[in-house]
Amino acid sequence: MSIVLVEQHTNFAIRLADDVVIINMGEVVARGKAADFVADTALLHAHLGVH
Repeated sequence: MSIVLVEQHTNFAIRLADDVVIINMGEVVARGKAADFVADTALLHAHLGVH
């Protein structure tokens, strides 16, 4: 089963997810396991502006 979650509270959404896909202007710019996104703060900052 899959659920698509569009959420502005990134930290909340990543805690819920197993996998993450970041889409910008209709193009997938990043995808991977949620744990990888938590570990790579530069990736979150670059695509989502999260500090």
